[in-house]
Amino acid sequence: MTLTGTILSILVGACWLAAITHFFAGLRRSFSPAHLSFALFAFATGAQSLAYIWLHHSTTVAEYVEAARWGSAAGAITVTSLVWFTRFYTRSDDHVFPIGLTAIYLALFIANLVLPYGLFFDHPPVLTHFDLPWGEQATIHVFGGFSRRLVATLLLNLVVIAYVFFACFRQYRRGQHHPAMTLAVSMSVVLLAVAANVVITSMGFRSLYLSSFGFLTLVMMMMYWLSSDESFRTVVAQASEGIFIADRRGRYIDVNAAGCELLGWSRDELCRMHVFDVISATDLPSVRAQRESLLSGAIVRGSWTFQRKDGSEFVGELSSRLLPDGRMLGMLRDVTEQLELLRSLEERVAARTAEYAELNRQLESFAYSVSHDLRAPVRAVGAFSSVLLNEHASQLSTEARRHLDRIISAARHMNELIEGLLQLAKVSHQALHRESLDLEQIVRTTLQRLRDRETERNVELVFKDLPRVRADHRLLSIAIQNLLENAWKYTSRRAHARIEVGCDTQSDRVVFYVKDNGAGFDMQFAEHLFEPFRRLHSAKEFSGTGIGLATVARVVERHGGQIWAQAAPDAGATFYFTLAPRSGRDALENRPITRPIESAMS
Repeated sequence: MTLTGTILSILVGACWLAAITHFFAGLRRSFSPAHLSFALFAFATGAQSLAYIWLHHSTTVAEYVEAARWGSAAGAITVTSLVWFTRFYTRSDDHVFPIGLTAIYLALFIANLVLPYGLFFDHPPVLTHFDLPWGEQATIHVFGGFSRRLVATLLLNLVVIAYVFFACFRQYRRGQHHPAMTLAVSMSVVLLAVAANVVITSMGFRSLYLSSFGFLTLVMMMMYWLSSDESFRTVVAQASEGIFIADRRGRYIDVNAAGCELLGWSRDELCRMHVFDVISATDLPSVRAQRESLLSGAIVRGSWTFQRKDGSEFVGELSSRLLPDGRMLGMLRDVTEQLELLRSLEERVAARTAEYAELNRQLESFAYSVSHDLRAPVRAVGAFSSVLLNEHASQLSTEARRHLDRIISAARHMNELIEGLLQLAKVSHQALHRESLDLEQIVRTTLQRLRDRETERNVELVFKDLPRVRADHRLLSIAIQNLLENAWKYTSRRAHARIEVGCDTQSDRVVFYVKDNGAGFDMQFAEHLFEPFRRLHSAKEFSGTGIGLATVARVVERHGGQIWAQAAPDAGATFYFTLAPRSGRDALENRPITRPIESAMS
């Protein structure tokens, strides 16, 4: 066997392997006509090529004629199966032309078997021998002896090739660019091979299986495309979501089983429909607008109402994109239950939030009322105890006077707690009135009042550059007062007390701080620092109500900021706070109070 014959035989083996592969692929896909027709085409192409190998190695005229007869029969099957494969591959609706060509080639097939010298010879052909350029055994070839039937058959083959190119053109216009170009380029190889074979033979030269190589190349190229397309289809078929493929005009080309189940239509029914046919009338304008964005290359995602075959509707989440070949790919899933669940959860959360808000309002109202109502009796207890102690001290025993001192001290402390609770309630509910404030001036004014109250203390006050801020003047003044009073109190046992107020820029926010060298505290208890009535030092060490820092936290939260602290026992403490979210924008007025506030440097 010559080198070209060997190469051709190897290609025939690959061709038949492709035929077997796509035959079973067609059976797996419920007798897919595209795969089954391609399997027949690949098998017939391989058989035709083997017949030509036999023909060019024949040693007698009878053997040559028999080989030509079998080659013509296989060729008729090859061209017929190519027509049907083209029809199914391009999803053409035309039936008349393929059926007509099939009838003609069936007649040629029968004539080829009946005629004494086959379809192409009127009388025994003249055979000749020649040597290949690389020195292999001579191949038998034909000069003359061709009938007019051969010319007619060649013209008919050109009609088939024109039909294939026309089908590819129509497929390209529908937006299926890549598959149309694949078949067109593959068919161009066959056209060139056939044309070269005719030209070379008519000039009296020897053509070495050019037509066979052309058809085998077509099989190999289409096998590669169909195999990759089959892998894609396998993934699509096994997907749990509905996957739809449509051309640029919006006509469905393919849909997987999940999509058919989702909409209630069969695959054949959907492939005769437009994408707008399954959209509810209310969402149709929106989908039309999104389709224009999709065709421009954008990825479209959204939820719309879809209509099933039985008329029922569901809300589907659709994600669509344009494929490289111009087709539109959409993935759809039913989110009706999820939306109903989400809506139910939102209603429950809203109801629970309203309940908590009302409960919180009632508790705060109760606390305010109780505090307000207790203020007068507590003051009366303290006042009458003072009168009794001052005006009737001589009539009281030492033990009685000591008890009265305790009552007066407790009443004073109780009054401070009540005032703190009232201030905390006002801070939580007072509407914000933001304005541009000189923070440094507020700090200096507050510290001057503290100096005037205890002139004998030696306290070093350090100011860093403080910017102007947008905040509520009254609330910010309360916060600064509580922070500075806190630092002033816990540095009272230092011979040289130091209080520093400044700010730093961290990332995209301004962080203010109040730093002292006072008693400090253990950071393991810092999470309770801003809770009302939670104190980290006993009343014997330092007086206080435990409400001051909680008030500061409420003010900072109302401004959309954060507050935290760093400290160590007997090494001072630093309180950090911001007055706006990280974005730097003003906090919303009447911002809801949340917990917990950060208690450590982030």
